[in-house]
Amino acid sequence: CSYGSGLHQLKRDSLAISQWEQAISLSLKQANPVTASAIAGLIGDCYQELGNTEKSYVAYDSALVYDKSNVLVLNNYAYYLSCENRDLERAERMSGRAVKSDPNNFVFLDTYAWICFKLGEYTMASLYIEQAYNHGGGEVSELLEHYGDIMYKTGEPKERYLSMWKKALELIEKNKEEYKGIEKLKLKVKTESYVE
Repeated sequence: CSYGSGLHQLKRDSLAISQWEQAISLSLKQANPVTASAIAGLIGDCYQELGNTEKSYVAYDSALVYDKSNVLVLNNYAYYLSCENRDLERAERMSGRAVKSDPNNFVFLDTYAWICFKLGEYTMASLYIEQAYNHGGGEVSELLEHYGDIMYKTGEPKERYLSMWKKALELIEKNKEEYKGIEKLKLKVKTESYVE
């Protein structure tokens, strides 16, 4: 498993996936489904990074067969589904289970808030994103962008949502993050308006 992780860090993802698949087989032979689930979750995350959503979802589904309470997989799977506006009710249930297992985890809270946002439940989204922010998410660019989006939809004053978007942009530039949605975020700041 750690060899696969090392290969993944070296961007040798197909070899990493192959190593992880062997590790899953070994874990299942040793009657260790929890470990198999964790490794399948890594495969799912890796496929997401590679842009292969369908294989990612197959890996996540396998991970949940091995261990239906794998909260990292529940959270990540739910988040990626929400990003595609796909199966949002299922995403909400999975994310809710992750939040219930760790109600102070800002990553899980952010995911749940984002799914509520995608479902048009802006008041619920606002409650959860505020908790995420207050539990340590104030220095996470994606969370700040989500917070700004939610503030926009709930009718907060322009200064509030704009400040979140600007702070997100500042963090991305300061930390030299690779941020997929940076052009959209810049457009939000420039137009002072939400951009789909």
